[in-house]
Amino acid sequence: MFENLLLFSSGVIGFLTIILILMRYKKNSIANIYLVLIFSVITFRFLIIGLLNIYNEYYLQILLEKFNNLFILVFPLNYLYFKYISQIKTNFNPIDLKHFFFPLLFILIDFLDDHHYIKVLYKNTIFLGFFILLICFYNTIILSLLIKKVWYKKQKVDFVKQQKLIKKWTLFLYILMLIISLRLIYSFSEEVIQNNYSYGHSYLWISAIVWLIIFLRILIFPEILYGHSYLLYQVKSEKISDTLVSSYWKIDSIAKLTNTQDLQLQQKINGMIISYMNEIDRFTVESAFFTNPGFTIQDLANKLNIPKSHLTYLFKYHSTISFSDFKKRNRIKYALQLIEQDYLKSNTFDSLAKEIGFSSYNTFFTSFKEIVGVAPHEYHN
Repeated sequence: MFENLLLFSSGVIGFLTIILILMRYKKNSIANIYLVLIFSVITFRFLIIGLLNIYNEYYLQILLEKFNNLFILVFPLNYLYFKYISQIKTNFNPIDLKHFFFPLLFILIDFLDDHHYIKVLYKNTIFLGFFILLICFYNTIILSLLIKKVWYKKQKVDFVKQQKLIKKWTLFLYILMLIISLRLIYSFSEEVIQNNYSYGHSYLWISAIVWLIIFLRILIFPEILYGHSYLLYQVKSEKISDTLVSSYWKIDSIAKLTNTQDLQLQQKINGMIISYMNEIDRFTVESAFFTNPGFTIQDLANKLNIPKSHLTYLFKYHSTISFSDFKKRNRIKYALQLIEQDYLKSNTFDSLAKEIGFSSYNTFFTSFKEIVGVAPHEYHN
């Protein structure tokens, strides 16, 4: 009874999670659609098994015989979800449909055999082998994808390096999916050996707990639904911690002070260094000040109501980059955001350069390649 209630409860929580995703799917539409499909298969399975195990096991057996094989679609869907959440710019690629060929062929053959249109010799052993092969294949290519595209991908942009959430989420999800996969392999293998087929029903409580953890993770922390762009670039809704500063800031001075005036400033503003860093970081999130070609450090001082001498001291002794490079990096950051938002669908690269504050395309091109590592058109492609 406890297992049935656990399955049913997981199904209900899964249903609520699906509703939440559908409310926000446009934020990261392709990846979230695949997530909805995965959760729909799992939720339907848990609700049916949990409910019918309590009230009518006969109908449960019939439903499992007819629809249980749909569960196999979770593995290619899982790969496609990881693929699209690891990309900055996502457009559906019809070639992805190839991943459903063998699972659908598997379902078709099983249907034809059940209705005596064909006869598959050693069906259960063959299907078990195919099932294990499919699980191992997709877990392997997902691991390869995540290692190359997410976990150890080299980036040349400072603000990209700071974003850890997508790495933590994919690692969290992959490990839990691996636990589910091992449970399934063990369950189906045991059924074939014992010649007692319950359609992967044994130890199902393990999967129910794992999926419940995944559902609750999304319900409690739904920021993952906003997709790669949200996780990669801190949008206005993201709070900046009072103690978190950008990677180019250094709390300890990066150079020895010898100037008398600077030594006096050090004593005066030493206790305000971190708050200044946070103020500047907040301002860069909330304002596109850097798009003004003539924006100076004096303008920044006026906006923040901080003495110019304090900001000059900050960039001189507590920053690994100059104020000029600081502006340039924020312009390129903004350029990447505009490219993501399809700015170039109706505008030129020259227009993009002027939009973010560069006086010419040549200076934009040079700065973009220096910071991102590739030319603007290569990044866009």
